[in-house]
Amino acid sequence: MIGWADDGTSRGPHLDSWREHAALVYRLAESVGLVLYSGVRQPGEWRLRSDREDLFTGSLDEVESYLLHEKLWDPVEIGHEVWREIGVDPASLSCDIAGSDRVSGFKRCGGMEFSRTYAIGVWSQLRTVEDFRRAQPGTNFDPVTVAGRVGLRYTPTFDHRGDQRNVVFPAVDGACSIEVLRLDHRSRTTPDARLLEAAQVLAPVLPLR
Repeated sequence: MIGWADDGTSRGPHLDSWREHAALVYRLAESVGLVLYSGVRQPGEWRLRSDREDLFTGSLDEVESYLLHEKLWDPVEIGHEVWREIGVDPASLSCDIAGSDRVSGFKRCGGMEFSRTYAIGVWSQLRTVEDFRRAQPGTNFDPVTVAGRVGLRYTPTFDHRGDQRNVVFPAVDGACSIEVLRLDHRSRTTPDARLLEAAQVLAPVLPLR
């Protein structure tokens, strides 16, 4: 971590705080197998590099945000056999978010049932369970225990037809959530019942606290 950004020209508590922050980001880079360099081209610039190429360049805060996203557990790790067990066609799985393959702080994977009755997705995010509650005031978050894991079950505020039901659990990093969306209104299975069925299988594979 030697370079322009660590030239020692500043003194006092701000320098100590900065060094602590830099050391934290350095350890974070190591935890995901990357190397952090400082002041490569200009003061305040940091670079992340793998053993083969440069991956990201930015301020220390930007690099930290990038690394936190990289460290976040990815639902793509859920095996096809698990998706089949809950009735989801592995061929329908996708991991994009609103058409983007990377949204900082969020990762997802999901697909449609073989019957195309429900879509089921799993999210991993840096947002905590409390962040979810603050973001949706007025929403009823009901405590629920699924496969021995305690979470909160709720209907998103934007769902005015009662087609979607979610459950969010505290995770090692942020939170993990499972969502079901009814695609066929002829289904006799309610979104709440379908959520609990799927969560019984999915919750044990999530990195929950």
